[in-house]
Amino acid sequence: MDRVSVGMLMSTMVLFMLGMVGAENVLQLYVLKPPLSWDSIWAGYGRAATSTMYLSSFIGVLGLFKVLGDTALTLLGIVSNCTGMAIMAFTVESWVYFLARGIMMFACVPMPTLRAMLSKNLHPQQYGRVFGLLQLVLAVTDLLSNVFFTSIYPLTLGWFSGFCFLLSCAISYISAIPIIYRSGRDLRLGSI
Repeated sequence: MDRVSVGMLMSTMVLFMLGMVGAENVLQLYVLKPPLSWDSIWAGYGRAATSTMYLSSFIGVLGLFKVLGDTALTLLGIVSNCTGMAIMAFTVESWVYFLARGIMMFACVPMPTLRAMLSKNLHPQQYGRVFGLLQLVLAVTDLLSNVFFTSIYPLTLGWFSGFCFLLSCAISYISAIPIIYRSGRDLRLGSI
């Protein structure tokens, strides 16, 4: 087991989840207040757009895996999520929300791809222990992300209600650093 590679993959997953999950939950509150002020019908359209994002990510993994490879596919998902969140921060009309959701069509790609990359770095006897630890860390990250973002959101409503989405974008972009480092490290080790 390459411990550095496993650590890089797990840190990428934790950072990406930290950025993505909390902002997704705040987004449900964001659309209900002005300037969007969605009613139940528009909120339903928004949930449908979110479901479409999950479906397009699934199709993206199936269709692009052999073309791009693991690292590029993960980075595509990170960029897709971050770009959509950055646009979401400045959304004042409903069509911009749906545009951002369209850009986020591969936002769910990184997690399954990173899990697959992690399993390729492990001996089959280590799967249970490492994935059990990973699931524990991701569950704690999910909880902390929700607490963190839902605590920040009310504090920023008065001056910039989209701040949480920019913060999510920044954290998610930081999640690309370990995967890029790992890719460069693998290239260096491969050339030696």
